[in-house]
Amino acid sequence: MDQHALTRLFRAEHGRIIAAMLCYTQDLDLIEDALQDACLQAIEQWPDKGQPNNLGAWLLTVTKRRMIDRMRRHHYQKSHPDSDVIIGKIEAKEEPLADDYEIEDEQLKLIFTCCHPALPRDSRIALTLKTLCGLSAREIARAFLTSEPTMLQRLTRAKQKIQRAAIPYHVPQGEQLSQRLPSVLEVIYLIYNESHTAMEGQTLSREELANEALRLTDLLQHTLSTPEVTGLKALMLFNEARRSARVTSTGDYIPLALQDRSAWHRHTIEEAHALLTAALRQSAVGPYQLQAAISGLHCKAPSWQQTDWLQIYALYQMLATLQPSPVVALNQCVALAYSGSPDKAYGQLNALAPSLQRYQPFFAAKAEIASLLNRHDAAIDAYQCAIALTQNQVEQAYLAGKLEALKTHGEAG
Repeated sequence: MDQHALTRLFRAEHGRIIAAMLCYTQDLDLIEDALQDACLQAIEQWPDKGQPNNLGAWLLTVTKRRMIDRMRRHHYQKSHPDSDVIIGKIEAKEEPLADDYEIEDEQLKLIFTCCHPALPRDSRIALTLKTLCGLSAREIARAFLTSEPTMLQRLTRAKQKIQRAAIPYHVPQGEQLSQRLPSVLEVIYLIYNESHTAMEGQTLSREELANEALRLTDLLQHTLSTPEVTGLKALMLFNEARRSARVTSTGDYIPLALQDRSAWHRHTIEEAHALLTAALRQSAVGPYQLQAAISGLHCKAPSWQQTDWLQIYALYQMLATLQPSPVVALNQCVALAYSGSPDKAYGQLNALAPSLQRYQPFFAAKAEIASLLNRHDAAIDAYQCAIALTQNQVEQAYLAGKLEALKTHGEAG
């Protein structure tokens, strides 16, 4: 097994092992350090001694042993007087049984702990990526355009907040579940969005983040199959179906209007439609179901010109009622423009400017709508602002191409 294969394995098992060990102690730093020791031992031993039959169970067993080693150190026992009791519990169940590794409930508890609304949103995302997805602080920092020391501080503060606030390690029930679930879904969707358009570098997407978001949604859906959980799964699958059509073979960005729709994965689209239909039948429509319905209309349209923009506009109106925000209003403006009212859309768009001055899609949309109205100077200014706010090189190249074509057209006219 090469280094990349080992990394994928460690990430796949990371959240499961962290969750399994939390039944002994909620000291996340201790568990993560012990798991890191186990991973290093695997890297050192497996090339010479060969791989165990059950890789996950091996990592779990070695993590337990490394935890015991760390807890027996004098400085740890001095600050953790209950360490002997915890060691006794671990030793009493040293070898995992066949069903010992079925720990979906433990992972659910971990998700609700990491996504607790008492934590700042950025901390919820970072902690989820670290504990459940196994990404390093450096990788998370790179994804969110901050330094590794800053990200480490954010993670440390989040763990300290969990301890100080005595945030319970459990899946909430009843009304509390309804109140807490939106925070969990928000974090998962933000992780997916980060994969959909990477914020820096030369690639447009990071598929490993998308896979983690889908895995976490599957975990939720298996136990908590609410309409919104199902709606989120459908929304992500509609987007996944179009992923490969978003870039050329050389990595250039292809907008939705120009994508080869025959390259979309029809089986994935059908799966998403089935999920969305099942969710909507429960008559508890929420924001993710509405967003999935919008994405589904895009997938259903035979071409960009045949897109049902009036229906999309109506769905955005419903979304604005449930979840009002400047971004939803922006998307309404785009749908209004393409449904035949670009003048009206442009006026509404300008009214959003104070709220979206640092939001790149606002300026990209403004440039597109200004172009429809032949307002070339306004479109040029908007494209320049969009480029300045974009740190992904693929998107920068696409926007720069649009800007150059607009300038050329203007000069020719």
